[in-house]
Amino acid sequence: MIKNNRLTLTILLGIFLICLILSFLIGRYPEVGFIQLKSLENDPIGQRVFYSLRVPRVILGALLGMALGTSGLVFQTVFNNPLVGSGMLGVTQGASLGAAIGIVFFNGNPWIVQFLAIGLGTSALFLSVFSARRIHYGGWTLRLVLSGSVISALFGAGISLLKYQADARNQLHAIEFWLMGGLGYTTWRGLPIVIVIVILSLIYLWKVRWRVNLLALDHETASSLGIQIQKERLMALAAAVFAVSAATSLSGIVGWIGLIVPHLARRLLGANTSDSLPASMLIGGILVLVCDNGMRTLSAVEIPLGIITSFIGVIVFILLMGARKT
Repeated sequence: MIKNNRLTLTILLGIFLICLILSFLIGRYPEVGFIQLKSLENDPIGQRVFYSLRVPRVILGALLGMALGTSGLVFQTVFNNPLVGSGMLGVTQGASLGAAIGIVFFNGNPWIVQFLAIGLGTSALFLSVFSARRIHYGGWTLRLVLSGSVISALFGAGISLLKYQADARNQLHAIEFWLMGGLGYTTWRGLPIVIVIVILSLIYLWKVRWRVNLLALDHETASSLGIQIQKERLMALAAAVFAVSAATSLSGIVGWIGLIVPHLARRLLGANTSDSLPASMLIGGILVLVCDNGMRTLSAVEIPLGIITSFIGVIVFILLMGARKT
């Protein structure tokens, strides 16, 4: 079993690296196909397209997919709830509200947008958990879903209010594009801080991947094993939220990846997070890169990434829920 899991992870890593390399090379300039790097030496426009647009776009896409996949697994494990994702806990809606505030009141300054997106995304998670603890109806799974829906609706109302007040020419368009999610306007502006936050968060989660299994234990059982369960849960959740909020602050809302990827990883490698967490990281990156490559090469009019992942996510989720466990 261990050898099979290692082989599966190696294959996933190979697929991810292939997708990453192809993403750098494939595009619509100067025509649909693979770019020849040597031809860029005498092509200033091609150099700008490749180094200023495509490279940061691919980097953000890979980090976004890895952050969404990993955080989804952490959320589902910690809360012992297979229906939990960053969208269902209000994290993405909180980050959206933060970004909308930055766009409307701070002229879209990328540093302020990122700071507000991370801050409100983090606060949304803890508000959802706090609200769930105050609800006395149903089990923990139902209470968490209900509280996440309420917090999401609250932040959604705030976004609607900001859209109503936004400048119709520039600000409203920016908010709408952000809410649909996409990588089309990605540049190096604001990306370095996202790279640092996401990579550090993912490294931490990867290093504690074998302990994530223990975060689903109740307080009494964890204490008997000598585990500081509250502290470790807080650190794991903080790393997951920071990664998602940072990547989302530039990409906008890209839904369903964080929900379906953990299910795919567990189907392939089992429930042990030592294997399923790195698998979620790789599968998330693969899905986002494949979806983004398809949209920017197959269609002359680029469809926002969030729309495509929602379509694919719903179909995959229905298939997964309808399939029998082996």
